[in-house]
Amino acid sequence: MQKIKTTKDYKDAIDRLNIYARAYYTGHTPLIDDKSYDLLYREVKAYEINHPIDPLSPTQRVGDKLLNDFKKSNHMHRMWSLDDIFNKQEFATWLKTLLKNINDLNYNLEEYSFCVSPKFDGLSLNLLYKEGRLVVASTRGDGEVGEIVTEQAKLIQDLPLHIPFNKTIEIRGEVVISKENFKAYNKTQLDLGYKTYANPRNLANATLRQLDLKVVAERKLEFIPWGIGYSEEDSKSLFSLMQLVLSFGFKDNFMKHFILPKHKLESTLMPTFQNINVLEEKKRLLRKDYESMHKPLEDAYLDIQKQREEYECELDGAVIVLDDRALQAKLGFSVKVPRFACAYKFKATYEETKLLDVSWQLGRSGVLTPVALLEPVMLQGATISRASLHNVDEIKRLDIKLNDTVLITRSGDVIPKIESVILEKRDSNTKDIILPTTCPVCHEEVSFIKDLKSGSTKIMCTNKTCVGILKAKLSFYTTKDCMDIENLASSTISSLVDAKLVRTIKDLYFLKKEDLLSLEGFKDKKALKIIDSIKASIASRNLWKFINALSIANVGKESSKVLESNLGLKCFEASLEILETLPDLSSDTCTSFYNYCKDNKQEIENLLDITKPFVALSTKPLGLNLTKIALSGSFDISQDSLSALLSSQGFKVTKTVNKQTNLLIQSTKGSNQEQEALRLGKKILKVSDTLHILEEVYKTLNINKDDIDLIKKMPLDAEKKSIVLTGALDISRSKLTQILEEAGYEVKNAVNKDTTLLIEGASKGNTPSSKMQSALKLGVKVLQLEDSANILEKIDEALKE
Repeated sequence: MQKIKTTKDYKDAIDRLNIYARAYYTGHTPLIDDKSYDLLYREVKAYEINHPIDPLSPTQRVGDKLLNDFKKSNHMHRMWSLDDIFNKQEFATWLKTLLKNINDLNYNLEEYSFCVSPKFDGLSLNLLYKEGRLVVASTRGDGEVGEIVTEQAKLIQDLPLHIPFNKTIEIRGEVVISKENFKAYNKTQLDLGYKTYANPRNLANATLRQLDLKVVAERKLEFIPWGIGYSEEDSKSLFSLMQLVLSFGFKDNFMKHFILPKHKLESTLMPTFQNINVLEEKKRLLRKDYESMHKPLEDAYLDIQKQREEYECELDGAVIVLDDRALQAKLGFSVKVPRFACAYKFKATYEETKLLDVSWQLGRSGVLTPVALLEPVMLQGATISRASLHNVDEIKRLDIKLNDTVLITRSGDVIPKIESVILEKRDSNTKDIILPTTCPVCHEEVSFIKDLKSGSTKIMCTNKTCVGILKAKLSFYTTKDCMDIENLASSTISSLVDAKLVRTIKDLYFLKKEDLLSLEGFKDKKALKIIDSIKASIASRNLWKFINALSIANVGKESSKVLESNLGLKCFEASLEILETLPDLSSDTCTSFYNYCKDNKQEIENLLDITKPFVALSTKPLGLNLTKIALSGSFDISQDSLSALLSSQGFKVTKTVNKQTNLLIQSTKGSNQEQEALRLGKKILKVSDTLHILEEVYKTLNINKDDIDLIKKMPLDAEKKSIVLTGALDISRSKLTQILEEAGYEVKNAVNKDTTLLIEGASKGNTPSSKMQSALKLGVKVLQLEDSANILEKIDEALKE
């Protein structure tokens, strides 16, 4: 083999090595034997000792660094989870809903187009490329902010560090380990007497989040692309865009493209559009659309399921997604998932075991949940010894008894569930499950409450002083998606409550070091850590986290975000009518939140004064356009004029009634929309003239003047301020960056003319840092701090000066 002597020789060698590697890792067709590859690789490495290293060189993939921690990165476009579908009936419902949503948009479609691909079971990864270079690789995280794992990702051999695409693009996919490599890894671990992993997904997850890059390099991770986030490539077809991505050298994702017919209204019916026959015809055509597409898509899923074992990596289902990216954008997202895609999961596998006992778990709402205690059994690589029985009705439905032989499964390959009882194996040793009559913690009598809407029965402890409920609420309050108070474990909370040092949430904020030292096993360092963590949560948490932390029935993380982004701090005083106009909040959620705020007004105000949560999600200046009004019929003014009048007051006006509609305004002369409004349970306002239309609308929707003013006063999004950090504080740089970014600030690495503020912590030596020198030179404000306590308040004060 010819020696590398010149820069041209070096570049040629790099090109050849990259071609060989790509053929080996993505095409599975080696173009060169391993010995020849290794010789050329060593030649390149030897040349690089005395010459500049090209960033495209494969030697730059080898990991030997030990990282300190994971920093955070905001995704340019949110990484959504998919709607999980578990059977044919659920898929049929999802598909019918999708077709109806498309039909409601009146989107001009010649045909339906879908992409179907295997759902690889691994860890989702977002790759940000700029000008052809991999800039950031980050995990999904909470969908908006992920952990940066760029150095780890560079060690995935089939993941290109450079692509022939000079625009900005986010390529998303799954990090996996092949079944063969997983089996070999576990065998080696077992031979050495070390820990093994239950499944390839867990190993891939643990490997990508390794700080020791040597470990990452030793394990053979793979990356399979499945989607796009932000992209400056304006392709209307997801399939075409993914084909472009595969041409960059990524591993094949086995995506298939389906074009299916769309049935159209006959032109002879067009002139009589108001006729009820047209509406019936449109429904009939929708049914035909469904019938023509359900079987091909269902068959595509079944084909992937049949071939499941033939894939090199583990699968847990199929992904079905609408191909038209413009239509995807119009359909949008619900609170949690996109409306244009679903994950159709494989049928679960089952194992037999015995039900040994049932324990009753007390939750923060006071509900007692039955938990099945099982004879331990291996299921899909995990030992299962517990499964939820959900409620009393589930026990009755299953007709389950103690000592029964049961079939268990893992829903979506994750959550253990009792599927059925094997009645043929029931013997005389079985016993009825005794329902509790008292709370297992406070021993007060429980109540059996029937939900009128669902018909299910809940067993509840209604004792307002039950310490079990208090402990559960406090434990939830401190979790990551709530007030995120580190170091305060559930066991510590339990001890604090038992010692009567904490009787309410508010008491947490008045704990002293001496209180904690009075507990068994506490010393100065541990006590101070908890006190510092509690202080660090003040004035540094999003409002949605505070709302979520209150443990309000039917109000979870996503609902809390909707409340923050639409109403901000005003959400606590909003009327029920205003809450019901917010997007993606159910009637139960609105009622529950409204009643809680009304019944706990003083407690909320006290906690807000102490915790000082901030509004980071953009509070929208929406006027009343949260309220959607449909118009139908002939009025004394044109529909366009009436629509303009309502729009000027902030209402969103449409011509058809759908499930998002709040009110139908129809002429007393009649309307073809009334039947649909009645079917959906929508309010109807019949008018003979429009002289006092606004007053009538406000009255019908129960919107008073204060409510109108409340929403109209919502602030506009503030322009992001840029902050630079230097020196050290009492929390890590990555944690501080996360707090600042959640508060709406941009954290930059260098000081320039656009910098708003430089925050300086403790620094080594007496010489000002380069960042400080730049700040002084450019006249940038400087905030010097010793710790992170009340940091957002201090920033606010510094910026006001």
